[in-house]
Amino acid sequence: NIWRFPYITGQYGGAAFLLVYLAVAVVMGIPLMIVEYHLGRESQSSPIAGNIKLTKNKIWQLGGIFGFIGGLMIFSYYVMIIGWVLRYTVSFLTGTFRGQSMEAISLWFDSLYTNTGVTLIYEIIILAVLGVIVARGLVKGVEAVSKIAMPAMVVLFAGLAIY
Repeated sequence: NIWRFPYITGQYGGAAFLLVYLAVAVVMGIPLMIVEYHLGRESQSSPIAGNIKLTKNKIWQLGGIFGFIGGLMIFSYYVMIIGWVLRYTVSFLTGTFRGQSMEAISLWFDSLYTNTGVTLIYEIIILAVLGVIVARGLVKGVEAVSKIAMPAMVVLFAGLAIY
């Protein structure tokens, strides 16, 4: 949502779009969150195994599989974007953009689409880092990173808002 949301909001009506978007997010999101919470709590297993364990209906059992596939598709999309951000950050920190015009920087960014080899390297780096975090477990991995990443994100957004 952060990646394209400001553009989409401006293109489709500003505040009117935002109100409809938030209403749909609440109406759809809260029931789905409650269902997922209870599914995990009752089955004490993954979404796929939980749906198989808690229902005999084959259609509902597919829900866990579709949920997994949907999450995997979203994950693959964001890994690509995070790879771009990492590549952009490295280029920024190494001074690649120093003295460049906006057009040159725009052309550089457009090259992300065509130079898939370099982009793939950054995606592999991201996947390796995520793999290490997940392998460390919930407390030592995900929770430890979240304790640093979430406050850092708040500081970055506050800085952007002030800027």
